[in-house]
Amino acid sequence: MAVPLLVTNQLVGVLAVSDNRRDSFTDNEQSLAENLGTQIAVGLERRLNQERLRNLTERSERAQERLAAMAGELEATKHELAKQVHAITLIERTLPSLSTIRHAAEFLLAYESETDPKARQRLEAIHTECCRARQMLEKVQQLSGHSGTLIGSAAPENVTQ
Repeated sequence: MAVPLLVTNQLVGVLAVSDNRRDSFTDNEQSLAENLGTQIAVGLERRLNQERLRNLTERSERAQERLAAMAGELEATKHELAKQVHAITLIERTLPSLSTIRHAAEFLLAYESETDPKARQRLEAIHTECCRARQMLEKVQQLSGHSGTLIGSAAPENVTQ
């Protein structure tokens, strides 16, 4: 006697029961073999489902690990970008003030010829330091990858003679 083992309507095996005698199985024995075949098929189906579930769980865990790693990288990138934006904002706020101070020093040096020599020296030092600070800030701005144009970014002029 052969009893098909069906899992979700697909044949996954056959339960073979044999006896050397012809027509040796009673109706009860045939029914018992069919019930046993059904139970074996249900057990096989459970085992297959458990295996599928284990595989899906492993894939899900790996995906969650990758997502967690990506979230960490994204958070680090976000903080790095926030630092760069903050630096650029400070630079953009500082450069106009430096330009104003530099231009005021240039004006005073150019039009106040009767200025006290010590005051003139101080104005020249202010002008020089403004130019140097501006150059450093522009380099920082370039390193940060900011491509914005700077207000009054002309090369510093040498006003001392």
